[in-house]
Amino acid sequence: MTKVQQLLLALLAATVDQKIDRCKPLLPVDESTWTSLLDLAAKHGVTGLVFSAVERLPKAVLPPMDQLMELLGQVEYQKTHYQSQFETAQKFAKALKANGVEMNVLKEISFSTYYDQPALRECGDCDCYLSVVKKVKEDREGKEKAGSTGFEIGNSTIEEIGGRGEFGSYKLSHLYLDSLMFENHHYVTDFNGTKQGKVIELLLEKAIDSASGTPIGKSDMVRPCTFFNALHLIRHAQGNFLLEGMTLRMIYDWAVLLRAEQNNLEWKQLYADFETCGLRLFVDIMTSICVEYLGVKLTCKDITLCRNKALVEEVLADTMADTIHMEQNESVGHKVLRILSRYKRIWHYRALAIESVPMMMWNSLAYSSYMKRDITLD
Repeated sequence: MTKVQQLLLALLAATVDQKIDRCKPLLPVDESTWTSLLDLAAKHGVTGLVFSAVERLPKAVLPPMDQLMELLGQVEYQKTHYQSQFETAQKFAKALKANGVEMNVLKEISFSTYYDQPALRECGDCDCYLSVVKKVKEDREGKEKAGSTGFEIGNSTIEEIGGRGEFGSYKLSHLYLDSLMFENHHYVTDFNGTKQGKVIELLLEKAIDSASGTPIGKSDMVRPCTFFNALHLIRHAQGNFLLEGMTLRMIYDWAVLLRAEQNNLEWKQLYADFETCGLRLFVDIMTSICVEYLGVKLTCKDITLCRNKALVEEVLADTMADTIHMEQNESVGHKVLRILSRYKRIWHYRALAIESVPMMMWNSLAYSSYMKRDITLD
């Protein structure tokens, strides 16, 4: 691991356990090292977190003033952007509530609530899973929207408040409002019609439907129950890792969820569900990275770690390395390289897969965004 990577992890860890002294053995560094570190932080979506640690460092080891000012500007923009996204999401959530629907936020703003400063959690699109509130549904019996699903009501509600919607995939629709895109989930996952995929999807739907969530601040948005968030976070991170690699932000999300909720989870049932989903090894790897590198202190005796330290280090090294991602206006050559890289990853990390290698390779083509397949759980 390079010094830049070591320092980045140390700064992130200092925002988890508040021990900034862990960074001192790696400092000071020169301007070019800070440049490389900030570039890496931006790639992984953790620039704001880095700044929150840097501002607590001794003056003698701080980056040059011009870099500090640029970093401050980026963080202030991030905070403003987060607030704008939050307000737009609340506008949609309020309209949904008026139509008898609860807006469960998946990832993004929902995970930001585990951060010391939620606005430092970089958010892209707003993923949501919409549930018809039972009491309102009963009150509206016989009316037009009474028998509609939350997904369907969401698609119509966005137009009522000046937005627009379009088909995304069998998994979700794309809704647009005030420059923010909502991914309105019909299903939680892209289960791709496989037996294992359906099992995971049904487990996640049961988890999100069977327990009440928590209001996000004073908004009408809801953070799903912790059990669902834990299961969904790991499934999402595993999917990203297998197909194209994950970011440090995904691991950090798990770190702060563990910090906040480790003693409030039913680990016996959660691990049983991870086992059913084929995620048991992956969650132990994620937890081990959080403990070894991100400052998480385990206080719950039921939590387990990965015994294969070499695999833990390999997954972390892979996360820190450059991987081939989909690009806008992607050329044919880049697409071919990306697909070949994906197949190589699937084979190399097959021990972390939830499906067989042939099935995963088939799914990556048959259920790609280009095919626009339409499937159901039935």
